[in-house]
Amino acid sequence: MKHLIAATTFTFFFLSSTAMAIEQQIVQILVGQLTCPSCVYIVGSSINSVAGVEILGFKEGATPIQGIFTVSYDDAVTTSDMIIEAIQSNGYPATLFIDERS
Repeated sequence: MKHLIAATTFTFFFLSSTAMAIEQQIVQILVGQLTCPSCVYIVGSSINSVAGVEILGFKEGATPIQGIFTVSYDDAVTTSDMIIEAIQSNGYPATLFIDERS
């Protein structure tokens, strides 16, 4: 019985530490052709359709039809390229945004 409890405890702590080791990546994605509020909604839905991704924020881009989505994703599940492909599959141009002021 003691061995069972010890094994169960070890397994619990091992799985907990493994879960904590998952790397969350944060990127900003510049999206174009956002001509109306529906466009922002469609792009947001595209981003949310990718497993392991969470939208952290949105701000306007340099032009009125651009927007920058800040997203967090689990790099064990997806990549930034997969997120960009999901956006582009709905007809919106998207690239990783590098803030040159940083």
